Amino acid sequence: MHATIQRAVILAIQISGALVVLLSTIELIRHPVGSAWFVLVGLTVVTAWSTLRMRNVQISFSISDTFTIAAALLFGPAAGTVITTLEAVVISLRIAHGNKSARWARAVFNVTAGPLAMWLAAHVFYALAQTGPLASQPARVREVVGPLAAFAGAFFALNSSFMAIAVAHERKADVAAVWREHFSSLWLTQFGGASIAGVLILMNAARVVDVTTIMLILPLLFVLHLTYKGALARAQEQVEHYAKVASYEAALRSTADAVLVTDCDGLVTLMNPAAERLTGWIEREACGRPATEVFPAIDPTTRAPDDRAALSDATGIREYILIRRDRAEYPIEHMQARVRDRAGAVIGTIKTFRDISQRKAIEAEREALLDSERRARATADAANRLKDEFLTTLSHELRTPATGILGWVRLLKTGRMDEAQSRQALDALDRSARAQATILDDLLDMSRIVRGTLSLDLRPTDLREVLTGAMETVQPAVMSKNIEFRVDVPSDVPFVHADPDRLRQVLWNLLSNAVKFTDDGGAIRVAIVPEQSHVAIEIADNGRGIDPESLPFIFDRFRQGDGSTTRSHGGMGIGLAIVRHLMESHGGTVSAASEGSGRGSRFTIRLPVLVAAPHRGRLHVAS
Repeated sequence: MHATIQRAVILAIQISGALVVLLSTIELIRHPVGSAWFVLVGLTVVTAWSTLRMRNVQISFSISDTFTIAAALLFGPAAGTVITTLEAVVISLRIAHGNKSARWARAVFNVTAGPLAMWLAAHVFYALAQTGPLASQPARVREVVGPLAAFAGAFFALNSSFMAIAVAHERKADVAAVWREHFSSLWLTQFGGASIAGVLILMNAARVVDVTTIMLILPLLFVLHLTYKGALARAQEQVEHYAKVASYEAALRSTADAVLVTDCDGLVTLMNPAAERLTGWIEREACGRPATEVFPAIDPTTRAPDDRAALSDATGIREYILIRRDRAEYPIEHMQARVRDRAGAVIGTIKTFRDISQRKAIEAEREALLDSERRARATADAANRLKDEFLTTLSHELRTPATGILGWVRLLKTGRMDEAQSRQALDALDRSARAQATILDDLLDMSRIVRGTLSLDLRPTDLREVLTGAMETVQPAVMSKNIEFRVDVPSDVPFVHADPDRLRQVLWNLLSNAVKFTDDGGAIRVAIVPEQSHVAIEIADNGRGIDPESLPFIFDRFRQGDGSTTRSHGGMGIGLAIVRHLMESHGGTVSAASEGSGRGSRFTIRLPVLVAAPHRGRLHVAS
C-alpha cells in the first residue's frame, strides 16, 4: 500500500474512531446501563494494566478482552465502545510507563482504532442476531451462536488490520507482511476472550444464569488471572534460573582455567576439559567422588594437605602441588570459593586452578641466570681486587731489590769503597738481582700456565735427589734462623714420572715458605711417605700457621693471607698457585692443613708411583 494511501487510511480510522467514541459516550450518558457495566469497567482497567507474557513468545495475554466483549454484548455497542476506549487508554499508559521512548501518536491511534473495531463488530453481531442488548433483551441460544462467531472474526480482523496498517506506515513496510509477522497470532487472545464471554452469553440465553450471576462470575476470572500470573512469574523465574545456571556451566566448561565444582558434601558435580587434563580424571568417573580424591593438592613446603581454603567464602590465589591420577606432580595456582543459595546456605564450592610448570621453569631459569650473573660479578670484582693487590705487591717486590741495587751502584760509582766494602756491595747486588730474577721467573711461569704453554720434561725421577737439591737451596736460611730441620726419608723411596727441575721448584717453594713463616728457633719436619699407589712428601712447621678464612684459597693465584704492603714477609701470592698447577700437571695433588694462626702448617704433595727404587740408606741433613 502506498505511503500516501496509508496515511489517508490511518487518518480516516482516527477520525472515525474519535467520532464513534464521542457518539457512544453521548449515548451512554443519555441511556445509562446500570452498575453492572461499571463492574466490567473496573475489571477491564485492572486486567488491561496487568498482562501475562510467556518467555520467548511475542504475545501478551490479557482477559480484558473478555470484559469489553461482554460489555458490548450485554449492554450494546456504545457500552462496548466506551469500555474498549478505556482499555486502550490503560494499555497505552502501561506501554508508556515501561518504554519512555513510546510514541504518543501511536497511543492516539490505539485509542481510536480499537473502539472503532469494537463498534463495527458489535453492530455486525446485533444485525445478525436481530436483537437488542442481551442484558435487557435475552435471546435464544441458536440465535446468538452464529452472530458470536461473526463478532469475534470481525473484531479480530478489523482490530489487527488497523494496527498492521499503522505499524507498516511507521516502518515503511508491506501491510500484509507486518500483519502476518506481528498480528496474525493475536487471534488466540481475542478469540479466547470472545469464547469466555460467549459461554457466559450462551448460558444467559439458555436461562442458566442471569446478568447478576454473570457479574458475580466475571470477578472470579480476574482472580484466576492473578493466580495464573503469579504461577507464570514463578515458573519464569525458575526458567531464568536454570538458563543462568546453564550459561554459567557453559562458561565454566569453555574457560582455559581448570574448574572443579562440588556440592555441599564435597562431592564432584562438574569438571571442565582443562580440569580433566590436569587431574587425569574423566568427568563421568569423577562425578560423585570426594574432591579430595579427584583433586589431591598438597602444600609445596610441608607436603601436607592444606584445608584452610575451605574455611572462607573466597580465598586468594595460592600455590600447591597437584598429584595427578597417575601420581605425577604438577605445580598449580589454586583459588577456591564457596557457593551459597539465596538463603545464604552453602550449596557447594568452585575450585579454579591452572598449571604453572612452565612459569616455574622460567622463574627457575631466570633465578639461575641471576645467580650466575651475581657469581660472575662477584668473581669479576674479586679478580679486580686481586689484580689490584697483585700489582701493588708486584710493585713493592720489584721496588725493594731495585732500591738496593740502585743504592749500592751509587756507592760503587763514587770509588771511595775499599775491597771489603766492594765485596759486600757485590754480594748485595747479587742477592737483589737473584730476587728480581726469581720474581720474573715466577711471572713467566704463571704466564705460561695461563696460556697453557708450560712444558714438562717428564722422566723417571728419584725423589731423594730432588729433595736433596731443594734442601741445599734453603739450608743457609735454615741455619741463619737456627731452625731445627728434621728429615724422615725411608730407604726404599719409589721413582716417579716427573720433571726433576719443576719438582725441585715445587719442593723449594714449599720449603722456602716453611722457613719464611717459621720464627727463629722453630722446627721444620720433612718426610717422604710411600703409599699403595702414590708417594707423599709432607713438609710441616710450627710457624705462624694459616687462618681458617684463608685456608680454602691458599692455592689461588694472587691470594695471600696478608695482602698489604706492610706485611712482615714478601711474596706475590703466585708461588703456591704454581705449585698446584705443577702438581696437577704431574698427575698429583697438593693440600694444606693448619690448626689456625700461630699453630703451624703442613703441606702434602702426592705423586703416582712409577717404579720401586733400590734399597739405599736414610737421608740426613744437618740442622
